[in-house]
Amino acid sequence: MKKYFVFFVLLFFVFTFYVKADCNNEDLNEWATKAEVKFTLSSDINDGKLGYAYFLTVEPYRDDFKMKVIDADKQSVEGTTFKYTENEKEKSFYGVGCYNNLEEETYTIELYGNTKSECKNQLLKKTTYTVPRFNRMINKEMCAIYPEHELCQAYTNKTKDMDQATFDKIMDDYNSKMAKEELSLKDHIFKILRYLVYVIVPFAIVSIVYIIKMKKYKKEERER
Repeated sequence: MKKYFVFFVLLFFVFTFYVKADCNNEDLNEWATKAEVKFTLSSDINDGKLGYAYFLTVEPYRDDFKMKVIDADKQSVEGTTFKYTENEKEKSFYGVGCYNNLEEETYTIELYGNTKSECKNQLLKKTTYTVPRFNRMINKEMCAIYPEHELCQAYTNKTKDMDQATFDKIMDDYNSKMAKEELSLKDHIFKILRYLVYVIVPFAIVSIVYIIKMKKYKKEERER
């Protein structure tokens, strides 16, 4: 009985060690600690031609790891290298492409060592990343004018449960504010230009007179 007990105890420890085995590569471990998930819109990369709404990548990048992204439905996708052309130059990046999520979506990201590392298939880091819901207001006219506004971001929870009237009111107020700031900026520029006229013109006249007198003086000196 004791022999069986010892056998099962040893088996338990062997199995536990295998599952929880840590990567002994200090450099890779340190990288995993600092590595962060980056969210990038497809339009920011190649105007949506890659077929995805956005991408999840890990930075800083190195070639001895792989990532696995698991969505709320427990569907898992492994990272891949995407190639695209920008300004007639071929570029690439590593990550996972995702489609539009109408509601907030939380992904689980797992980082492993790949075949190039000393920690092949060993889990280096596990983290989560939440993407806000798709913004249904993104196609409104005001968002075309003010794409920088928080209510005009492609993915945001700011417009959740917001009706059209509320959105229009906020954006109209913002439009009025921007118009006033633009007028104020133009007024400041006009005042600066007017001040410069009063300063530069007299200075220019004095400089011209000085140059003329210096030339006349030098001419007289040569004629002596």
